[in-house]
Amino acid sequence: MSLLEIERLSVRYGSDTALEDVSLRVAAGEVVGLVGRSGSGKSTLAAAVSALLPDEAEIAGAVRIDGRPVSPAARGRLVGTIFQEPATALNPALTVGGQVAEVLRAGGLRDRRRRDAAVAALLSRVGLAIDPGRYPHDLSGGQRQRVGIAMAIAAGSKLLVADEPTAALDPVARDEIAGLLRRLVAQERIGLLLVSHDLPLVAGLADRIAVLDAGRLVEEGPAAGRLRRPASATLAALSAPAAPAMSSAGRGAPLLVATDVARTFREARCCWSRRGTLVLDGLSLEVASGETVAVVGTSGSGKTTLARLALGLDRPDRGAIHVDGVRWTGRVAADRPLRRRVQAVFQDPADSLDPAMAVGAIVAEPLGLLSPPPSPAARAAHAAAALAEVGLPADAAERLPHAFSGGQRQRIALARALVLRPDLLVLDEALSALDPDLQAEVAALLVRLQAERGLALLLITHDLQLAGRLAHGIAVVDAGRIVEQGETAALLATPRHPVTAALVAASPGLEQALDRHERDRPIT
Repeated sequence: MSLLEIERLSVRYGSDTALEDVSLRVAAGEVVGLVGRSGSGKSTLAAAVSALLPDEAEIAGAVRIDGRPVSPAARGRLVGTIFQEPATALNPALTVGGQVAEVLRAGGLRDRRRRDAAVAALLSRVGLAIDPGRYPHDLSGGQRQRVGIAMAIAAGSKLLVADEPTAALDPVARDEIAGLLRRLVAQERIGLLLVSHDLPLVAGLADRIAVLDAGRLVEEGPAAGRLRRPASATLAALSAPAAPAMSSAGRGAPLLVATDVARTFREARCCWSRRGTLVLDGLSLEVASGETVAVVGTSGSGKTTLARLALGLDRPDRGAIHVDGVRWTGRVAADRPLRRRVQAVFQDPADSLDPAMAVGAIVAEPLGLLSPPPSPAARAAHAAAALAEVGLPADAAERLPHAFSGGQRQRIALARALVLRPDLLVLDEALSALDPDLQAEVAALLVRLQAERGLALLLITHDLQLAGRLAHGIAVVDAGRIVEQGETAALLATPRHPVTAALVAASPGLEQALDRHERDRPIT
């Protein structure tokens, strides 16, 4: 008998079918990778196994763990869930030890002393040597995800469901979390259902792979064989998406120039103190017209702070940021002409798009920066042109964001950024939430627009594979400083700084990940 048995599972929401007649098994000590495009039903299947489907879901078929039907009572005891974004999965008002203890208390461990000892043991088990009295905001992304894993296994779960567990992490933290999951499965015979669009991660962990498309299981089998020789068009597209070539628009004059930039953040309660956290420390960087520069580094290295400074959303304590020779001042009136020249596309379009606004209104919103503001008819025309430029149909303007796929929503966010015809786009993890073929699709669109317009792109990313395909140059940031910078191919082929080498080593391609998994697999 398998640990997890899914038999002919179907899930519907009214007239919409999320899953149709899906059957799947996971054995104890086995990792099964669940992959598919956005909207294929992966997260619905994960929620069904974790008994987290909403009340309005109409469910047919069966889900059993260790021979027992899954139910809310099984959460923790039989199945533990690891979520994508640990920053939102953890309660910011509770200590990490308190959150792990809460799971133990719910599982029946009432004695305070024994519970505190169990919390310490669990944190040690997931490789955390920290004070349980610390709060989530004190920890790095990888540390927070380890706390999430400790909570998932606290009640003795036999099965773990990991829904994009490393999507929000830098390569080094992602590699560490993958190693932790691998050890838990091998040493404790835990079953793992790994839901991910990161195929190298799946290749490095999974024994078997299952492929969903439009709610149906279209392919299943040994991970290495299927990833090297896909039997379905879906897996073939995911495992070998079209790689965008770098734009050949040609490097123009420097457009964005950061000079000796430093930024320190102080705690609000200590505003009279000089103490604080130095996030950027004498950083200098240039991005020219027609050029893409990727800024990479581990979590907390200063990447997002640099993006905020480039967008004029924050001011440096020392140094300056210029756009085409004009300095960001931090004064609303003085900076207004620059606002239309520098636009942003953020990581998650579900968060960056107002769900209550029609798409046309969302895309037209930046036009309020123009003086005089355009008429309603002109606003609609500008929005329609921007939507057409990113490949969306004319009727998209009248619909709400939820009516579109993840890749289409990111195109909407891109249209909003392009409607003012800016000179510089700042892309803050703008492609990391997309599955491989959608990522390649949006990347190809950016390459085309850069070639046509001479756009400068500042790409903030933890995805070195993406940076290698899209960026002309890479700057590696660590502790607020650029520790290595150079032309993309040369830097990735022969990294000189230890931080760069660690990032490259933790970012294998699909074939490298398969080879590593086969080499490291225990002999039975």
